[in-house]
Amino acid sequence: MILLQSGSRIVLLNLPGKRLYIRDYYCSKVSKTNYLFAPCDFLMLSGRLKERYDVRFVDCIAERLSEPACLTKLSALAPQAIVFLAGSVSWEEDAIFLRKLKGHFPDTLLIGTGDIFLEDGNKVLESNPAIDAAILNFSTDDIMRFLAGDAPFNMIIRDNGKKARALPMRRGAYEAFSMPIPRQEIFMRRQYRLPFVKRPFATVLTDFGCPFRCSFCIMSTLGYRYRETANVLEELDLIQSLNIRDIFFIDQTFRPRRSDNMELCEAMIARKYGFKWICYSRVDVVDEDILARMKEAGCTTIMFGVESGDPEILERYRKGYTLERIHETFALCKMLGIRTVATFILGLPDDTEESCRKTIELACSLECDYASFNFAVPRGGTKLRTEAIGAGLIDSTVTVMDQSGTFFVMPTHTLSTEQLRRLRRLAVRKYYLRPRYILKRLRALTSPQEFGEMLYAGISLFRNL
Repeated sequence: MILLQSGSRIVLLNLPGKRLYIRDYYCSKVSKTNYLFAPCDFLMLSGRLKERYDVRFVDCIAERLSEPACLTKLSALAPQAIVFLAGSVSWEEDAIFLRKLKGHFPDTLLIGTGDIFLEDGNKVLESNPAIDAAILNFSTDDIMRFLAGDAPFNMIIRDNGKKARALPMRRGAYEAFSMPIPRQEIFMRRQYRLPFVKRPFATVLTDFGCPFRCSFCIMSTLGYRYRETANVLEELDLIQSLNIRDIFFIDQTFRPRRSDNMELCEAMIARKYGFKWICYSRVDVVDEDILARMKEAGCTTIMFGVESGDPEILERYRKGYTLERIHETFALCKMLGIRTVATFILGLPDDTEESCRKTIELACSLECDYASFNFAVPRGGTKLRTEAIGAGLIDSTVTVMDQSGTFFVMPTHTLSTEQLRRLRRLAVRKYYLRPRYILKRLRALTSPQEFGEMLYAGISLFRNL
């Protein structure tokens, strides 16, 4: 039975929230420095849905819409289906609002996406009858099959509209795919901000999941699919036509295979886009040739997941590289004039006072442009969560958590929650309050806007310690 007729209106809805929640890509959190960007779940879904439906987008977080304002806006749009983005970090709020939403729109399909559905989505749907279905892989065409009444995969649906049932998951194993181009034009919000790009900017996802196996990360559980280069270039052509010059590539590792990276960068150079862009990467998938080609293609900043300054922690949690390789890659970026951001994790189960201090020392020695110190988060479906529950570090009922420590900080075998909070405060202050670092940042400023962004991010960071 067809659930939604062609031409029906679908609203992509980032639910309202009391905090600046980032809920996309199955990794919800609270923004530490007020950064915000277009949700990549909706970007990918918009391309598929536009081929058959009238697609609209409401971002209550970016637009700072209250619950009543959200309901008023939705009433004016009169959707036949709402695809909403929810998160573990905000679920207590989300669940309450979804009940209100269903009360206002009893005949509207409510379809969810977000990390809250990954670990035990059946239970979430059973406990929340307002939700009609949930998406477990937004890179596939399963939502189209579901709405057309065909048999999808990678979803949780209700049998006969009642009992929740998880459908088989199909995880890609380094497989290529192409997809309809996202409707970038509906995601142009000046409320989106990142400290390394100018507004307005576009967010682009060139793959799904991650081919690496870090035991603390949810991405390693999703499989790995990457978009063909020609398909990515179609999207970049659209972005250029919208007169957007800055891009945030939100891939967990930007084109991790050397040949794919070179192919895309060379095509971007040949097409003379003139984009300035930032991305995530790993220190063990880039070398001087690749970095030089990325810079020529417009890359200005790379964010690397360093995680720890203790070699034993890196090995224990399957990062797959050494401290020597970390230092080499950051030195190469500095030589080539590419800004760097290093992200670190404090509070993995085997972390000690000594290992955390090694991490802080490494951060200060790398001479990266920015550093982000996060708490370990035992996300649903990860090996870290299994380890943490088995060791009694968390209860299996704990679901509301995030890496900023806003709601919950997991202790380690030797460190309490308060000790970890103290170490994170020490890390931020020791890194950012170095006179040499402050002078370096001030000298690197190129515009009043950049100064304003830096000041805003700094105030937000220290306020949230």
